[in-house]
Amino acid sequence: MTFGEGLSNLLSSETLQWIAFTAKGGQGKTTCACATGIQAALRRPNQRVLVISTDPAHNVSDAFGQRFARDPLPVRGYPNLYAMEIDPERDFAETDLGRALLGNGFGGVAADGEEGARAALPGVEDDPFGLSSLVSELISSVPGIDEALSFGQMMKSVQEMTFDLIIFDMAPTGHALKLLSFPAVLEKGLSRLLDLRSRLAPMLNMASSMLRMSGTPDMGATANAFDEEIVGKIEELLSIVRRVDAQFRDPSKTAFVCVCMPEFLSLYETDRLLRELRRMRMTCSNLVINQVLWVADLPSHVPQMPPKYLPVCLPQEPCGWSALTLFQSRVEIQSKYLQQIEDLYAEDFHITRVPMLRNEVRGVDDLRAFGKRLLVDSGIRPLEPAQNSPFEPTLRNVLEARSLELIIASGKGNVGKTTTTSALAIQLAEDTRRQRRVLLVSTDPAHSLSDAFGQNFTVSLSNTQSLSVNDIDEVMRPVRVHGIGGPGILDVLEVDTAHFLQDIGNAVQDTNLSDLAAGATNANDPRTALAAMMLGASPSDIIRDLLQAVPGLDDAIAFTRLMQRIQGLDYDVIVLDTAPTGHTLRLLSFPALLQKGLQKLEEMRQRFAGALSMASSLAESSGLGVGGGRRPDEEIAERLSNMQETILRVVKQFQDPERTTFICVCIAEFLSVYETERLIQDLAEHDIDAHNIVVNQLFPPSATEAERIDMVCARIGMQQKYLREIDELYARDMRLVVLPLEPQEVRGAEALRRFGQRLAS
Repeated sequence: MTFGEGLSNLLSSETLQWIAFTAKGGQGKTTCACATGIQAALRRPNQRVLVISTDPAHNVSDAFGQRFARDPLPVRGYPNLYAMEIDPERDFAETDLGRALLGNGFGGVAADGEEGARAALPGVEDDPFGLSSLVSELISSVPGIDEALSFGQMMKSVQEMTFDLIIFDMAPTGHALKLLSFPAVLEKGLSRLLDLRSRLAPMLNMASSMLRMSGTPDMGATANAFDEEIVGKIEELLSIVRRVDAQFRDPSKTAFVCVCMPEFLSLYETDRLLRELRRMRMTCSNLVINQVLWVADLPSHVPQMPPKYLPVCLPQEPCGWSALTLFQSRVEIQSKYLQQIEDLYAEDFHITRVPMLRNEVRGVDDLRAFGKRLLVDSGIRPLEPAQNSPFEPTLRNVLEARSLELIIASGKGNVGKTTTTSALAIQLAEDTRRQRRVLLVSTDPAHSLSDAFGQNFTVSLSNTQSLSVNDIDEVMRPVRVHGIGGPGILDVLEVDTAHFLQDIGNAVQDTNLSDLAAGATNANDPRTALAAMMLGASPSDIIRDLLQAVPGLDDAIAFTRLMQRIQGLDYDVIVLDTAPTGHTLRLLSFPALLQKGLQKLEEMRQRFAGALSMASSLAESSGLGVGGGRRPDEEIAERLSNMQETILRVVKQFQDPERTTFICVCIAEFLSVYETERLIQDLAEHDIDAHNIVVNQLFPPSATEAERIDMVCARIGMQQKYLREIDELYARDMRLVVLPLEPQEVRGAEALRRFGQRLAS
């Protein structure tokens, strides 16, 4: 295989049913997916083609210039092409199975109102101890099971659709890999459910017999509801997930396409993605290299691009553009969006404009120089700049803030978010006016801080399957950055929040919600033993189950625990480099999610108390007596209040503009600007301060002709280096597609059609 063979192998396949596009954020993944959808529809006029976005920050509507939602809608001008944007968790929560498993009881669609909902659920009124609801909570005892179930329901819907080819626009790398691991998670979770069912059914029957003897209403309806409403649907879903997993691993039915750019961070994240796909036994044979500078009039001193690295020429199109024409066209595009940013935000935000640089920003020296650019006005303005803006066009306000303790940066992938946070952290540490201890933290699953600094910050353990408190302390050990001058220090921490979920009891140790068998609780209390037998789990297992009874609660607890840890460290300022926008928006919902989780846990405490009361009655009637100490549910109630205080402290800090601020990083292009607008709206809805926007990678319109050609030539030289590296790494095993940096934006169906011609050539 070699360069330039296009995606024609996928479009001509007679067996292929799914094509999944995945990449680091901001590489052009959505554009490639939509363009491929158009080419597939044109080449298969008698077949139905669907483009699905599973990215939490959807861009398919923006790419097509047409609004899509959770149901497939036809793309204008292409009668056999459809698109949809889905939220798997929300959609799953609205299904019968979702309502049953996510805490709303069993049965069909709930009637209007709380009483109507209860009336629609079989067995609720006949379940004095709330065991049916407890079972539904215990089902969610595997970390990530809520998202996995949502994924399973989504794939069930996909398989029921009558489309010949489905193209997935997946979320950025870390989220995509998590999604692809869901079949294994779901297999584990549903297997546990079936085991719970086999153990619980005899106890329900015994309890039902005892209640009938005492004149209490029969619990048979509850057992039947559990069998009929849950197990049948779960087994059906498990069967579907197994088929989906098999199809993902079948290269004749599913193809993965990785999209990257010829840049260091993009290339190395792509390499990690390909290794993970291979580890999961999924095949990727197509690599798209996007935004290659394609210039025909290079000066003689610039090495010419080898022909195999050049994009495909379309009919009636010049093979390459003038360096000055390309430069000027990008200036005009950026000026249009700079104008929009000015109109939207000039009255309320510090808008920091950063120029496109000749080379990549890598290492402490480059980051220090980049940071200095964040503190001065670049002079780049739209054609009609805002008048009398009250805010300084730099991040100096962040550097000079005396009380600021937490700085969080977010934005669409590949806009320079990691570079911005790293450079700002260096400026904070090296500020000669103050001696600051600065901690830079990455919560992005696809960490890039090590790559940005050229220093390894990842602390790994040989066995992460069962982490102790000491192990988590070791993983949470900050690493000192070399080469920092000035009075302060800078440490870096790349955090995988999954570490906090290996043992959820350890993750919430400060709230003492784990290990209820210790302390005041008597481990030999027959009530505890009988309750564990009835519920199919030990008390510590039950606590883990309860903590994960709300979708996303495990992630929320892990993030809260992370904030506790890093705030407990001795630092003056913490700079947080988050994952791309969709993940950040989910992070913003964590405080409310934790509040909901605590309410759910309190409800579960009451149900747990009912089960313990039944266990006490059984113990006394059997002559076993009752051990000393408080009941476990009493300890849960006491310790829930401690957790509540922790959550409120985190929420209070997030909403305190004197202590916390967000920096929104974007580039002057359509998808990035509109994703930034959605982020700012969400921040405002959560009462979180955001008064800084960094607009990165701007082509300076005032540059001389010589400076413009010099910049283009320098970037071409950088890209050639990485194109050669891609050639050495992948050309033997993969089809490599080269796409140019277009003079104009790729927006709308017609532009996507032309872009797709390059992909398919």
